[in-house]
Amino acid sequence: MQNLSNLVWHIGCFIGAMAAGAMGQTPTLSLELMEINSIPICGGGVTRMTVAPHDLLLAKVFVRDWSPNGEQLRGYQAELNHDSFTSGTAGYIRPAGYQTTTLSGLQNPKNAFIDLTDPTYIHFGEQAIAFADTDHVSPGYRWISVLFNYTGPVSLQDGSKVYCGSLKLVVSEEAEGTFTIDFQPGSEATTLRTPAAAWIEPLELEPLTLTVTRGERPAWITSSTPQDGSIDARWFSPKRGKRAAGWCKVELVFSAEPGSLSVGDCTIEDGTATPPRIASLQGSGKKVELVLDRPITQGAWTTITHSTSGTRTRIGLFPGDVNNDGVADPRDLHLLIDGLNGVVALPIYRTDLDDSGTPGASDVLRLVAALNET
Repeated sequence: MQNLSNLVWHIGCFIGAMAAGAMGQTPTLSLELMEINSIPICGGGVTRMTVAPHDLLLAKVFVRDWSPNGEQLRGYQAELNHDSFTSGTAGYIRPAGYQTTTLSGLQNPKNAFIDLTDPTYIHFGEQAIAFADTDHVSPGYRWISVLFNYTGPVSLQDGSKVYCGSLKLVVSEEAEGTFTIDFQPGSEATTLRTPAAAWIEPLELEPLTLTVTRGERPAWITSSTPQDGSIDARWFSPKRGKRAAGWCKVELVFSAEPGSLSVGDCTIEDGTATPPRIASLQGSGKKVELVLDRPITQGAWTTITHSTSGTRTRIGLFPGDVNNDGVADPRDLHLLIDGLNGVVALPIYRTDLDDSGTPGASDVLRLVAALNET
């Protein structure tokens, strides 16, 4: 295959950079549950879940929409409310190892930390002072990250969340009721800062709400095919026969056999008044095949939610969006070239943009033409 970087060089057209428009979202810090007993939760985390005594939970702190006026995020501090560990009617849900570390004045780095290798970390690849402070009851567990340089990332204000910290929690044997693990409010406890050390306000705080059950809890979605966050980037051609534009079948994998499911056990949302409907659900063990009555809507994210557990998966149809950020722009061109040259591995639905059946140079030309029409 010819080097597609050279092809683009010879195209000789100018592609203007396109900025994503701000959507007026409010800066938000959230604590979200990612795993129960090492079994993942599909959808990038949930803020509500049913748990059981002795469960080991993995939660993560996320931030989103921190640039309502174009603010850069140089630093953050996210502190948990210590009293929320006992906010149920009995027992506790608190950090693993809490008794032998924090209550003895020791740090708890195995169970509260910032994973600097996570590519979704807000300051990934930058020089920063970043750590979790866990050796005191007050102030409680907190995550802090500050860039050395007087700069910081800017949010696209599209609801995309990025990683700030990790926390492992344990549900006590005697735990009962509903626990709301929340952040300590106030600018001295939980805050976002610009390079000029100004607070980014107002700041919304989303807690993690956990309801303890001693009976059978609902199975939850652990993964899907197409996987959560996938985008079909193709412009579909009528020459390819009867194949419809976009996915209309999704396989859901649950944490356990979900039992008998009907079409009413899942919901479909895509931001329109008439999203696709569920035509059928067929289960086999932990796997469920969900078939829609028509393909997903172009230019929209389609969210499939399992009503009982509240877990979900989200897929989209955005022609030209090779990098899966919800918009076609010059960044997609660079990634497409890398994919076609074998620099990165991409599935065919992100490279065969002209729907010819074979990814190649014509897909680069198709994307360039589309960007010039924007």
